[in-house]
Amino acid sequence: MLRFLNQCSQGRGAWLLMAFTALALELTALWFQHVMLLKPCVLCIYERCALFGVLGAALIGAIAPKTPLRYVAMVIWLYSAFRGVQLTYEHTMLQLYPSPFATCDFMVRFPEWLPLDK
Repeated sequence: MLRFLNQCSQGRGAWLLMAFTALALELTALWFQHVMLLKPCVLCIYERCALFGVLGAALIGAIAPKTPLRYVAMVIWLYSAFRGVQLTYEHTMLQLYPSPFATCDFMVRFPEWLPLDK
C-alpha cells in the first residue's frame, strides 16, 4: 500500500487530480456565494482557505513530482488537510449541538502578515 502511494506521489496524475478536485470545490463554493447569493459564514471562509492550501500543494507537487520538492508539497497538503478537517469538525459541532455561548465569529480574522480580509 505504501509502495503504491509512493508511486502515485512521483507521478503528475494524482497531483493533478487533487488540484482539479480542490479547484472544483472552490468554484462550487464561489457559485453558491456569487450566483445563488448565499453568504458564507466565517468558518466556511476558513475552510476555503484550507482548501486553497491543498490546491497550492497539489500544484507544487504537479510541477516537480520526482524531485524532493514533492516532500514540501506533501507537508503543505497534510497541514492544510488537517486544518481543514479540524475546522470542519468545529463547524459541524456548532451546527449539530448549538450553544448560546459558542458561536461563529462576526468578522474574518486573518494574521497581520496575511491581510486577506482587507
